[in-house]
Parts: sequence; structure tokens; C-alpha cells
Amino acid sequence: MTDVLSSIPLVGWGPIITIAALAVVCLIIAILLWSNHKVWMWLFVLLCLVFTVGAVGDYVNTKFSYFDNAADLLGVPTYPTVDGMTTGANVEPQPNGAVTKITVPDTASHFGDFEANVWLPPQYFTNPREHFPVMLLLHGNPGQSTDWLTAGGAATTGLSVANSGHPVILVMPTVLQNGVTGDSLCLDTASQGNAETYVVQDVVKAVDSKLRTVVDPKSRGIGGLSMGGYCALNLGLRHPDLFSVVLDFSGDTSPVTDTLSGGLPALFGANWQQQVAANSPDKYYTQLDPKKGPVLWMDCGTSDPNLPYMQAFAGQLKAKGFTVEFHTRPGSHDFATWTAGLKDALPWASQKLASAVP
Repeated sequence: MTDVLSSIPLVGWGPIITIAALAVVCLIIAILLWSNHKVWMWLFVLLCLVFTVGAVGDYVNTKFSYFDNAADLLGVPTYPTVDGMTTGANVEPQPNGAVTKITVPDTASHFGDFEANVWLPPQYFTNPREHFPVMLLLHGNPGQSTDWLTAGGAATTGLSVANSGHPVILVMPTVLQNGVTGDSLCLDTASQGNAETYVVQDVVKAVDSKLRTVVDPKSRGIGGLSMGGYCALNLGLRHPDLFSVVLDFSGDTSPVTDTLSGGLPALFGANWQQQVAANSPDKYYTQLDPKKGPVLWMDCGTSDPNLPYMQAFAGQLKAKGFTVEFHTRPGSHDFATWTAGLKDALPWASQKLASAVP
């Protein structure tokens, strides 16, 4: 069934035109049944509306390259998965790597007990004594922890990197209490919960306690797309004691709310201006010590509205003394661009992280 669903594409003009054509056919049939078959007529009117909404939805889906196929839309994994134990004498090899889940207790943050998706490289299953570097990959807003897998090609890219000799664990946590209307920016706020504490304390602790990781900031990175890109940039620069590598895909360089009614004042509360300044990398970077790290990969599509801000900030960080790889590629603020970006960035990051493995 997975193969059948994954063979039904949802991105591109072909699927859009097909769905729109079905809407037109239903409309024509409804018109033909107008006089004598009222019940059937209304059924086809309803189907026409459904297919019309579907065509519009698929146009939006194509714009952001979110659901690549029907399997992604229905939440059917197109990547290998494992349940339960992922290490030990009885664990089966996973030549393509595999995704499992871990629960992250919100002990320090009280943000909420959410599951994180974890991609484990093939070596994790065949070398039971080996410990691995870790890269956190944060989703955008709206978004969820599976986005990097279903739309961002993380499992495929992770396997390619592992086969090159630099395996890394990819951890994809939840950073929004509500994936549709939430707007945490991975910060501690009264309105959206303690998302920053959740990531830098609860997620890091859970990952290091439940997985065979190299427990060393030099072997731990953080990355993200869109809102998650801002999160990675802000948390990485403010916590070089936790993360040595940052991957920023289309992230803002200062706080921007996307879905929260009331904007930044609603997010931060009464002292919102001070909080904005404290969490604006393009403002506070002058106070940072580049010798402490992290190293950064900043990546953006040439049609992305964030490009000029990211490009300017990358130059400022370089002038300050940070190691920054800045890359552009054809594309906009969408998953096709971020998927291509991860393919280029993860090999670079994995080599940086692997160099610190004892």
C-alpha cells in the first residue's frame, strides 16, 4: 500500500490540473442532471466543491512542496521505521537507517510531553558500542516534527551522509504546543510556553540519555527551516556551550511572529521590546565571542524574501570573526529549497561534528 500511495504525486501542475478537471467533470454532470435527478445532481455539486477545494489546496501544496505524494498526505511513512529497542544483540540491521520515536519529558520546561522523531544511521544498528554525533532539526510554523522527514528528505540525506563515512543522528523535536496556531519562536514566553528551555534542556537531556550519542557540545548541532531556522540561529549563537554547528535555512535574523494574533507584544508580554532585543541575533551579535563558536551554514533561496537579511547578517558575522558558510540556490521559501539545502549542508556539518568524536 505504501508503494501505491507514494507513487501518486501531489506536487506540480499535473496533479493540480487533474483535480481541477475532476471538478469540471462533476460540474458538467450536475448540470446534465439538473432537471430530473435532483439527489444525484446535488451529490455531484458536492463532489465539484470537494475537488475545487482540493485543486486550490494542491496549488498551495505545490507552492511549498509540502506533501510530495499521497503517502505523505495520509501520514504513511515512506522511510524505514523501527519500534522499541534500537540497540542490543537481537536488533536487526537497518541498511537504510531507520526512524524511531522518543518521548521528551518536559521536566525543566513544563512545555508539554511531546514525541521527537529520530533518524538513526545504519551504523547505529550494526555497531552497538559506537556513539554518534547529533543534529537537531527544527520545523517551521505552522509545522510538526515529521516535516523534515515527509517534506525535507532528511532520511535520504542522512543515509547519504552515513554512507560517506560520517554518520550522524538526526533528532526532530516538536517546538510548538499547537502546530497550526502556535508561534513559540523557540523562546520562553508566558503565552507560548517555555520552548527554549524545552529544547536546550529537556530535548538535549532526553537525546543523550535515551540514545547512544557523543555527549559533547562539539558533537552536537542544531538546524532548522523558516521559524526553525531562526530558532537554530538564535539558540546556537546564545548557547555555544551546547551547540557547535548551526544550520539556518531561510530563518529570520530577528523575532517575527507568523500566526499569533497580536504579534510580538502578545508573544512576549509587557516587556516585549527588551525581549525582542535580547533575541535578535542581528543586534546582539556584537557582544558575542566568535572564538566560542558556533560555526554556521546559512542557506536561502534566491526568491526568498529573507535573502537580503540573511545575506547581510552572514557578512556581519564573518566580519566579527565567525566561521560562516553562506549559500543561495534557485528557489523560494519552500521545502524544495530546504531539501536541496540540507543535501549540501549536512555533509559539511557531519564532518565538523565527527571531527570531535574521540
